[in-house]
Amino acid sequence: MKFISNIPDAEHVPYPILEADPHIKTLVRYFRPSDYAVMAGATIGFPAAFALWEWRSPTIHPRFLPRFLAIQVPCFAAVGFVYAARRSYGA
Repeated sequence: MKFISNIPDAEHVPYPILEADPHIKTLVRYFRPSDYAVMAGATIGFPAAFALWEWRSPTIHPRFLPRFLAIQVPCFAAVGFVYAARRSYGA
């Protein structure tokens, strides 16, 4: 038993553990089509909602909107990847 770790071991989960600390390639290999859809939805959905919100009720100058979206898309792509990885890996 590990002293300081919240990673479950084989005795405390009802399903077999694939790996305790997977590599990114292993995570992507176990992605389901629904995981890719969740990742794409987060990558496109949140910035699109922000752009729609700004179109309906502007708070920033329209010239700066592409800059905000250029920052948001990679950030939400990372968020979508982490969420899809957690869904796919069963955590």
